[in-house]
Amino acid sequence: MPEDPEAALEEAALEPVAPSAGSGGSSKPQLPIDLKKTLDQLLGHVPGLPKVPGVQLPQSVTNQVNNAGNAITKPIWKLSTADMRAVLDVHLFGTFWSMRAALPHMRARGYGRIVNTASALGAFGAPHSAPYVAAKAGIIGLTRTAALDNSGVDIRVNAIAPIAYTALAKDFFDHHPTVNVEKLSTATVSPVVLYLAHETCALNGELLSVAAGRVARICMITAPGLYSEHLTSEQVAENLEKIMDPTGYIVPAKSMDQYQLLKLN
Repeated sequence: MPEDPEAALEEAALEPVAPSAGSGGSSKPQLPIDLKKTLDQLLGHVPGLPKVPGVQLPQSVTNQVNNAGNAITKPIWKLSTADMRAVLDVHLFGTFWSMRAALPHMRARGYGRIVNTASALGAFGAPHSAPYVAAKAGIIGLTRTAALDNSGVDIRVNAIAPIAYTALAKDFFDHHPTVNVEKLSTATVSPVVLYLAHETCALNGELLSVAAGRVARICMITAPGLYSEHLTSEQVAENLEKIMDPTGYIVPAKSMDQYQLLKLN
């Protein structure tokens, strides 16, 4: 047994990692970062590595990727409370419990990177997917809140909304046979995860859509809309076009930012 338990964990983290199936093993993301160092951080303290007596693994966490998932597909009127809880517990509460365990140690170090797996379904919705949509929407909100809670230290909390052909997504794509899944590989998602987990990551509280080589921001906006000193339901009905018009929109970084659009004085 090595004298330095932390060194033993570092040594374990440097064990070679086999490339994932379908990655080809040849293409590398062209990013100005030390990918090996990032991989070592990502893989350094995951379940399955040798446990060293006297070492509390969470104290060594600098990077965390939350990716557990499941799904129950039914229309909302056929869902039970147990169905909702089964998915919320894995996605939303799993992410919450994991972050809650890691963040005190990241804050003690003054450094950390967290990447949460959300979904475009959580941002835009989807039929027959209420538990999954609600859970992923919750993760988006949880990510933004955690980023704001830790804005005073070098901790970045971001989320991805990946599209990839996986075992969990197979049923979805089976019901959408016109979608060409050839380029929807998980290998096109991992470069974004590596960047968000790296010490040079400049983003915080963001949600990135990631699929087939495309990376783009997904965000919530609000616009000036309709203003009336004595608002009535009739005015709402008569001005839907103005209410729904995104002209002059802003992208709030936090809820209080929307107050700039209110006429309170």
